[in-house]
Amino acid sequence: MTDATAELCILFILLVPFAGAGLALINSGLIRSRSAAHSMLASLCAVAIAAGMYFVCGFAFQGYAGGPAHVFWVAGKPWDWLAAGPLFLHGLTLNASPTSLVLLFGMFSVGLAALIPMGAGAERWRFSASCASAALLAGWTWPLFAHWV
Repeated sequence: MTDATAELCILFILLVPFAGAGLALINSGLIRSRSAAHSMLASLCAVAIAAGMYFVCGFAFQGYAGGPAHVFWVAGKPWDWLAAGPLFLHGLTLNASPTSLVLLFGMFSVGLAALIPMGAGAERWRFSASCASAALLAGWTWPLFAHWV
């Protein structure tokens, strides 16, 4: 990967948080004005918890193309169902390598994905339920789906 390509990828990856901010503003604009502050705080915390859970175990479960994985055989064919990476990003160098770009994109994307249920349950969920939903999505659901894709 050339330096120009890596810089362009980093630029596009750094635009993802703006989509998250826009989604949080849309979610708070669609509810009653007395709940807007709660919605924005819950959105910020959901993004932070999602990024934290992705750091702790999400990337270890998602992995990257060609990385270590848990495989079992179904009808004589291997099924790569879950990555076998280390927890807490142990041993991963954060440079402009494709693996670190996958990590950065995944961390921002999982934060954005955690905001989608927030819009659906904005005035119905308590703060703790919002945080638990973000943690479950970022720690298990998103990495499993991203690994399968």
